[in-house]
Amino acid sequence: FCCSGGFTVHAAAAGAKLVHGIDLSSHAINEVGVNLDANQARLRADLTVESTVGDAFETMEELVRTGRRFDIVVIDPPSFAPRESAVPMALRAYQRLTALGLQLVNAGGLLFQASCSSRVDAESFYATIQRQADLSGVTLTEIERTGHALDHRIGFHAQLHFHVNRRRGNKSMNARRVGTLQRFTGTIDIVIQRASQTANGAVFDDIGYGFHRLKITFAGDGESSLN
Repeated sequence: FCCSGGFTVHAAAAGAKLVHGIDLSSHAINEVGVNLDANQARLRADLTVESTVGDAFETMEELVRTGRRFDIVVIDPPSFAPRESAVPMALRAYQRLTALGLQLVNAGGLLFQASCSSRVDAESFYATIQRQADLSGVTLTEIERTGHALDHRIGFHAQLHFHVNRRRGNKSMNARRVGTLQRFTGTIDIVIQRASQTANGAVFDDIGYGFHRLKITFAGDGESSLN
């Protein structure tokens, strides 16, 4: 799941003695090397770089079998729930990753685990991790919960409210919708607000970030990409 090595490069630049990236794509693993080379001036002279092209689940299982341990384990997979019916399967996958991660991290080390599945709510994700920790007999001390960066690919669903203002020539077309946006490609002005649940329904609060003149593509199932 290392993709182009964002976590790998940051760990190496922060002084790690050894980094090991795993991804199913050989192209992604090649990009890790390119990005490490681009940051060579910030890396230790004795840095050891390991990489594996392969299934992350299988590779982690092999690392467990061979007794490998790390001070920091980062597990940041792609979405496991492309549809609502896949949520139970996704939670089982996260639990399996937690079990593997706990076996790979040293006592007193750090386990960082992320979910990109917009259909898996945060509390279910956190509860799944804690459930597996209990089953594994491991005590976890939660340090921090974070979210995606502003430019991260996100899913547009009922928890987000969008105000879209699209102009053509001298005409202006305004659209307001709460829920899934269907396919659309164009240049728009967009304001994203956060939904806060209250006893009387959802109240939308401006999160304070302004996007201007972005090219945005909405896929039919509600997934999106911001360029």
